[in-house]
Amino acid sequence: MNPESAKEKQAREIKAAFLFNISHDILTPLNAIMGFTDLARRHINEPELLNEYLAKVEESGQQMLTLVNDLLDMSKITYGKMQMRMSVCNLEEQLSVVLHSFKLKAAKKNILLESEINLPPEKVYTDEVTFQKIIWSLLDNAIKFTPKDGHVKISARKKKVSDSGYLRCEFVVEDNGIGMTKEFMERMYDTFEREETSTKNGYISAGLGLSITKKLLDAMGGSIDVESEKGKGTKFTVGMPFKIVRDEHAEYAPAILEPLPVSENHYNHRILLVDDIEINRLLAETILQESGFSVETVADGCEAVEVFIQHPPGYYDLVLMDIQMPIMNGYEATRAIRSLDRPDAKILPILALSANSRDEDKKMSIESGMNYHIAKPFDVVQLIDAVHKYIAARKSYNQAVKENSNTKTD
Repeated sequence: MNPESAKEKQAREIKAAFLFNISHDILTPLNAIMGFTDLARRHINEPELLNEYLAKVEESGQQMLTLVNDLLDMSKITYGKMQMRMSVCNLEEQLSVVLHSFKLKAAKKNILLESEINLPPEKVYTDEVTFQKIIWSLLDNAIKFTPKDGHVKISARKKKVSDSGYLRCEFVVEDNGIGMTKEFMERMYDTFEREETSTKNGYISAGLGLSITKKLLDAMGGSIDVESEKGKGTKFTVGMPFKIVRDEHAEYAPAILEPLPVSENHYNHRILLVDDIEINRLLAETILQESGFSVETVADGCEAVEVFIQHPPGYYDLVLMDIQMPIMNGYEATRAIRSLDRPDAKILPILALSANSRDEDKKMSIESGMNYHIAKPFDVVQLIDAVHKYIAARKSYNQAVKENSNTKTD
């Protein structure tokens, strides 16, 4: 048996340290979720305490979700699965979406969150998800590591426009938080690096945020610089290139079932919910019913196809389809429904509702015939909004077909 080399020993020690730290950082919010859930159950008739405990459960759940997403992102980057999907967008609108998601978080710590946006009106090509992820990561760190009553500011401006049709913008995120030492700044982009463990500083982190951000910026041809001083704050300056959209008609034409703005409540519509996990069915069913929908559930894709066939055309207004199921998965079930020779099989809105949240999973959902992909754990507002919009789109499409048919008859 060959003796362990110094490099192999170092790799083993790094892996062991990571597993210890990540296990601790997962168990910490999990402990809070279990503990505060128990407390909520004990104080079920005390609304003030109940709301406080449930807020703690939600906060801890978000911490766990961030950890898991960071691990998934790093896995995709490490194994070359991260793909850029370019689309036409307005940078200022994208920034507004990210900023809005941090308003409540900043308010809870009484942090002044300021923005100074001076971006050009031109539309550009970029990967919206990657762009938002970069800005989100920097703002998340700034607010996380800034104490109560602190100050966080994001600035954005155009730097230059090249003759080749590219625009370079600069984004600055600065805070007056805890800052970083010079020693840590030399290794802060390394995978799993943290200046202190969460045991010491109280902040939950896998040490992946900055590493992921740096790799995403490298993939986009961007740059990142940092100024920081322990106890005084941190300033990140990010530069990113964007190709300017010269053709205003460059965007793809919307599909038949592109979501439409909702101008009314579409209550009493029937939804088929497909999921093999009982607790997942119960959760989604309860949320949908409380929003006014009629819900029928089945536990497998094979059952979904069967009940669809058993009922007349138009019986279901929408299907929420899980993907990982034991007998027939969601992709297969969707293809089976789409292949049926009946008028509603091609236009029935089918939305994926799955823990498969990678970019390739979302792509496979669309390629199998689904209209949209919602990742678990889902945001309740996003779920209900998507259901409303796709039902509204189908209703609008059916009306257009009917009017067109009447016109031809006349």
